[in-house]
Amino acid sequence: MTRCQLLPWLKANHRHHTHYTHGPWYGPPYVMGWDILNLSPRAHWLVHGFAGGTLTMRRAVTRQNRVARLLPLTWLWRYPNPAQRLLHAIARVNWLLSKIG
Repeated sequence: MTRCQLLPWLKANHRHHTHYTHGPWYGPPYVMGWDILNLSPRAHWLVHGFAGGTLTMRRAVTRQNRVARLLPLTWLWRYPNPAQRLLHAIARVNWLLSKIG
């Protein structure tokens, strides 16, 4: 059973892209656990719905980026914003700790 990288006490059944700049069509392939996180539904909502400011999962990145265009410092609020980057970092640290522990 795969564990959630953000909330390790939960089962992971979602795949979450931390960014959209890599991949088979854009450059180097994604690294599972680093570029693509294994998340539980609750953790996935935390990243997109809560930290993204949309409070919904339906087209969350599109909504977040649409709102960001209306705000000053657009680059700061687009996906991934600082809160989402922090959650990605926590998930990556948990993943690295699971590999060495």
